[in-house]
Amino acid sequence: MIWSVVLVIAAVSLLFLLLQESETPLQAEDLHEDLLELHRAHRRAEWQAQVASASTTLSQEIEELEKLGASVQQDPLVASQFAERLLAMAEEHESCGEIEATERSYLRAVSLLEQAQTLPTQLAHLLPSVQTPELHFDLIEAYREIGLFYQRRERHEEAAHYFRRSLQVHETLFEGEAHDRVPMLLDLADSLAQLSDHDEAEASFLKAVELAKYFYEHIDDESDNAGARLKHMHQDLHGDIHDMWTDEEEREEALFLWMACLHNLGHFYTTQKRYDEALELLQRVVSLSERQCSSDEAFVAVAMHSLADLYTEKAEYEEAELLYLRAFELRERAMMHPDHHLRVSTLYALAKMYIRGGQLDDAKLTLLQAEDLAKTEHSEKDLLLDIQEQLTLLSV
Repeated sequence: MIWSVVLVIAAVSLLFLLLQESETPLQAEDLHEDLLELHRAHRRAEWQAQVASASTTLSQEIEELEKLGASVQQDPLVASQFAERLLAMAEEHESCGEIEATERSYLRAVSLLEQAQTLPTQLAHLLPSVQTPELHFDLIEAYREIGLFYQRRERHEEAAHYFRRSLQVHETLFEGEAHDRVPMLLDLADSLAQLSDHDEAEASFLKAVELAKYFYEHIDDESDNAGARLKHMHQDLHGDIHDMWTDEEEREEALFLWMACLHNLGHFYTTQKRYDEALELLQRVVSLSERQCSSDEAFVAVAMHSLADLYTEKAEYEEAELLYLRAFELRERAMMHPDHHLRVSTLYALAKMYIRGGQLDDAKLTLLQAEDLAKTEHSEKDLLLDIQEQLTLLSV
């Protein structure tokens, strides 16, 4: 027993000496990074196994259903169910970086739902569910989801195509639900702006603002009808009735929607160097958000950051600095909010503003702070590289 202890001590001592003499000593930070990478690889393998399992299960279920004669091409309810599964699988594939598989899943889901909409008229009376809004909503949502996928891949022509289709179906079937088209219009406008189709992008932004403002200003007029529709739908599905949400919650949702439209249009005008129009809109958003959305500090931070970006473009650096710092403070406090990681982008924007204003020492200190934060945020890897590149340039 004693000899075993002696041998262990000797081995540890020898290892310590070897590490001391090594030209590249083992660093705790390196070990930490290696362990993190192993953990990420393990998680990726787990995700891939889950996706493969889900894909196999789905294929088997489709085969069994078709053997029983319940073809997904003929039964709109079955098509809707499998489309929902395919959309979920698409998200899983994308989370694993399997882009081709993601696209295939989205396209197949869209195809199934489109087939469900074109069911032969003679079968419609046998399948009254095909006449319900749920299937149409499924198709609209599928168009939007595949559009967002293409938007994330910066394939904006394809994204705009599907956003337009979602709008067309919604306008045809749900003319009275115009406020539901606001997010679709914003999505379309974003892709059109990326395609440099500025006139149509602006038209889409303005239409979204118009619809959102009308909905907010007439929310009390609309709430009774909206509530009645929701209660009717709930009764059909569950056989009982209860309030889905309060009038106050619906009013708050409408306000956020309107402010989001104003914000996005203001940001668009900033990119177009239409600074006076952008300033009016973004100041209004900041004022509204501070007065009526003070409980949602994350949204206030977004508005302040965008206004700071505008002041930076106008070379009004003192105003920009104050707003960036306030936005960062709000994001620091919103620890549990999904946008908490955006504090890194706020610091990076502040640092770039310092560089433009010739405050290089302040810029370097801010970049170092941003670098430390970015290392703790795995979602900010690309931004971390940009930060480090700027630090290198400042050190030259």
